[in-house]
Amino acid sequence: MPRAPKDIARPSGRTRAPLPAGRNGRNLAGTPLDRAIHVQARLSEGLHTNYSHFMERWGVSRSTVKRDLRYMRNRLNMPIKWDNAKKTFYFSEPFDALPAFILGPQEALTLALAGRMCDAVYGSTFGTRLDEILRKIAPLLGSAVTFAVDSLAHVHAPPPDGTVDDFEHFLPLLQAIIARRELRLRYTKPASDAPETRVVHPRKLVRRPDQRWTLVAHDTARGELRTFVLGRIDSVNTTGRAYRPDPAIDVDAYVRKSMGAFASAEEHEVRLALDAQAAYYARERPWHGSQRLTDRADGRVEMTLRVNHLADVRNAVLRWGDHVEALAPASLRAEVIAALDAARKRYAGEAGVR
Repeated sequence: MPRAPKDIARPSGRTRAPLPAGRNGRNLAGTPLDRAIHVQARLSEGLHTNYSHFMERWGVSRSTVKRDLRYMRNRLNMPIKWDNAKKTFYFSEPFDALPAFILGPQEALTLALAGRMCDAVYGSTFGTRLDEILRKIAPLLGSAVTFAVDSLAHVHAPPPDGTVDDFEHFLPLLQAIIARRELRLRYTKPASDAPETRVVHPRKLVRRPDQRWTLVAHDTARGELRTFVLGRIDSVNTTGRAYRPDPAIDVDAYVRKSMGAFASAEEHEVRLALDAQAAYYARERPWHGSQRLTDRADGRVEMTLRVNHLADVRNAVLRWGDHVEALAPASLRAEVIAALDAARKRYAGEAGVR
């Protein structure tokens, strides 16, 4: 049976050796809580842990380790036992009294991957900052976080294209939404030579289907909700005025009915006909939350959507080419036909540049 080691008193008169600095020159000699968290992380993962490990990791003497472990057993009720055969400490039963401070391997890996995905997909410094935070807390939370951060060397996430940083204005925008403060934005629209000044009441931050972050705000000059891509905002400043949200404006419905970058106060029922290939991918990754698919007599699948703007639907139909046909509304079908006709004329007019 495993048994605890006997305490070995330090002979009187012996000079105390200098305390080790710990791994990479750092130690956990700061607080008992730091050490308790470290013990829980190590023993919960079943890692081999003895006196030498604690002495080196904490930068303390053997007697201090004994004192701290005794405190953890008696005051924190940590079920710490010694396995004399394996020469390691272990938990005799599950212990999760400090769940807020401990991350298991799967939890730590999830956080680390979230940071990497944010950095690659969102195109911002968010992921880099999260990675820095994880590295800071790794010495405190044990090997689970260290493993997760180091393991990302084996995960490839392409760096974001371009230099747009959606995270630059994220915090001040969020603070303004919470405090209900009016903002003055300098915003550059696509194909515009210079930024415009917009005075807005910020309402919600939204991640678009293309992974970019947008701000939904009430534009005071236009008297309606508008969507602003964070990467196109040049500056954010408060006007010093507060605003009261209009209860008649349903921001959640506005966001829910938008399919992408464009939105309006209108609502459209869209009907599309998809061939087998397009239908397969639509089932795998729906175009919109309102999507409904039904089989047609001609072998195709009919998709119905309820959205508040047709521009993103038109662009999606054009991307799918002859795999998708716009059926309704008539205005959407006319836009698609006009775009395809213009493309046909352009290709027929010139042989192109070789």
